[in-house]
Formats: sequence, C-alpha cells, structure tokens
Amino acid sequence: MDKLQLKKRLIELMKNDWSFPDDMNGDAFADELKDALTSTDSTLRDRLAYIAFYKLVSGGKVSDEKCRTLYFELIGDKYLQLGLGLEHDDSVFGRAFLVYAAEEFISYNRAVDRRLFTDEEVCNFLDIVLKVFIRERDLRGWDVEKGWAHAVAHTGDVLGGIALDPAIGRDGLMAILNAIRDKVCIDHFRWTAGEEGRLAYAVQSVLSREEISESEFAQWIASFAEIKADDPIRTRCLRLNRNEFFWHMYRTLKDSSPALHKYVWDACESAVKQFIGIAETGGFGNRDRGLIHCIADTGNVLGNLAKTADHAGLLSILDMVRSRVYMDYCADTNMNEIYYLPDDVVLKVLERGLVSEEEFVEWIKSFQKCEHANDPATEARMRLTRSEFAGTLAWRLSEKYPKLRKHVLDVRTALWEMECDMTTEELTNN
Repeated sequence: MDKLQLKKRLIELMKNDWSFPDDMNGDAFADELKDALTSTDSTLRDRLAYIAFYKLVSGGKVSDEKCRTLYFELIGDKYLQLGLGLEHDDSVFGRAFLVYAAEEFISYNRAVDRRLFTDEEVCNFLDIVLKVFIRERDLRGWDVEKGWAHAVAHTGDVLGGIALDPAIGRDGLMAILNAIRDKVCIDHFRWTAGEEGRLAYAVQSVLSREEISESEFAQWIASFAEIKADDPIRTRCLRLNRNEFFWHMYRTLKDSSPALHKYVWDACESAVKQFIGIAETGGFGNRDRGLIHCIADTGNVLGNLAKTADHAGLLSILDMVRSRVYMDYCADTNMNEIYYLPDDVVLKVLERGLVSEEEFVEWIKSFQKCEHANDPATEARMRLTRSEFAGTLAWRLSEKYPKLRKHVLDVRTALWEMECDMTTEELTNN
C-alpha cells in the first residue's frame, strides 16, 4: 500500500473512531504502520499512523509473537537507533515516534500480566532509551515543513512511562534522573518547545515509585549547580534551561510530592537569584507567586487582572487568551507560551465564578472558527497551536471542572477532524 492509499485508509479509520474491521490482519497492518512512523509527512506520521499503531497494539489486535518480533525490530539500528548522533537529519522524525511505538509494547506488557517481555528485557529497553536520549543531537522541536521532531520531549515521555514499570529498580530510576539533569543543563541550545515540562513529569513518575529517598533527591537537585559553562553566552543558556526546568518541577511537585518540592523551591530560589543578580540576603517574595519565568509577562498581567475584573472584564480576558493562542507562532517561539500561560489565566478566570458554563462553551467553541492563514504551513501551525492548547487546558480542568473539560475535548476532536478534512482535500487534489 503506497503512502496516499495508507493515508486514505487511516483517515477512514479515524472517522470511524478507530474501529478496526474484525477480519483485519493486525500483524500485517502493524508492519505497514512502522514505516509510516518514520515519514516526514507530519499528518501521516503524527496524526494518523501513531494513533493507529497505539490503538492496534493496546487493543490486542497484534499477536503476541508479532509484538515481540516487531518490538525488537523497532529498537534496532534500522529504526529507533538509525541516524542517532546526526543533526538536522530527517531520521529524527522516525526516532521521535518510534520510541513511542516501542514503549507501547512495554506498556501493553504490563496490561497483559507481563506475559510478553521478561524483567530483563524491560530493563534492556530502558538502557536503549537512555542511550537514545543521551546521544540525541537533533534538538529541534517544531519544523515548519515537517511538523514535530521533538525527539527529546518524546523520549522524556517514554522515560516517564518506563519509570512506572516495576521491573525498573532504584539504579534504573537514578539513571533516568541523572540523564534528565544532563540533558536539561546543555549550554548550546535553548529548550523552547516545552521539553522542560515533559522532563519534569518524567521526574514525577520516578518519584512516584517511592524508591528514591528524600536525601537522594536533595542531592540530585543540588548537583545541578555543579554543571558549569565556559563563557558568558553559554552560561546564560545553561541557566535559562535549568531555571525553566526548575519552574516546571516546582509546579509539578507542589501537589504530588509536597515533601520534596521544598528542595526544588530552594534550588529555584538560589538559581533565579543568581540569574537576576539578587543578593543572597535579599528577599524573593511570597512563594505562592511562583517563580520568575522568562516568558511570563503577558500571562502574569492577565492573571492579575482576572483577580479583580468584573464579569465583562473576565470575558475580555478570555478573548485576549484566544487571540494569544491564535497567533501563528514561528519555529523559534517558546511553546511554553502555549502550554503554560493561557491555561493558567483561564483557570484564574473560572475561579472567580462569574463566567457561566454557557459563556465558557461559546468561548471554547470559537477556537474552531480561526481565520485561515496566508499559506498552508502557517495554517497547519495555527491548527496545531489551538489543538495543543485545548489538550493542555482539558488536562488542567479535569479535577475541578469535569463538565467544562468535556467541551474542551469536543473542540479538540473537531480540530483533529478539520485536519482530516484538510488531508482528504489534499488527497483528492493530488
């Protein structure tokens, strides 16, 4: 089946809620999908093939024997490790999604009472993922023509998933923490696509195993300060990366690990003071204010306004959030602006209790009506931005506002359907 035929088939499956025919040969279909996961076509790779692969494996549509065969093929030199160490090479798109695909088998193994892989094989998978994570040199996030590379973020997600596997012991968990520290503290590239947040969640997964002692965690946090750069420009880059990661760690652990997040705060406070030149004897402010975040100016202003605004003012703030998300971000824009600013403001608006459910629903549905951009690449970027924002907002709403969360997920689904419609039109035109 060629690329266009596979796209058509996947679009039909997606529109049918990924309901696979009873007579489908899941083993053969998984073989077709593995190569699509390395495609430079972002719609095929990211929006279609990966989701289909996940549904296929997690749904038990692939035989146990094929799961093992395909897993060992994916983690080898011809797939996951192909091109490792190269920069600005298309092989990064394969690594970014093949690492997800391989982890699906390990996750499925836990779901079926660990019948597919031995503990030794699971530990070996961690070794391979750590190797890929450490040796990855193509650090791109978003490519305007080919979509998400994001190999570091994706591999970080997988490290967080493996950390939950009972086969991984304390040594493996410490290896994950140390690899994350070293990757965060690079001094030649600024993380600008949400990588720090993804790695912070991986740390949270490690800590949830309760294998790492409080003193070990404190020593690990302190070890960040030991990593130095050689010149002022690199030092600034390293500090920005480290401080951004600490900020995400503070937010992530504040609720999930209250006994440990104090160490993150102390490290954050010290790092930020060092970065902005505040004397150690000076005050830093109320901890509830959070940390100084290098891109937070707009979000902080809107968030503060939300505390005192009247009903009309709160609706205006939501409109400003929508305008911010609508921006057609360029490739070097910090994606944290999407992930971690607008959703904070929305929560502060909702906490006031003045915006009704109907008003919120009308607002979130307006994200489906974004004006078209002047070129297909920018339009795809804008759709992606709105979809990512909706996904993050849905997660943030899950605990306090489950009814509103459903409306946000409906909008995200609609945005995905728009992507499919665009793809169908593209296929028809071709």
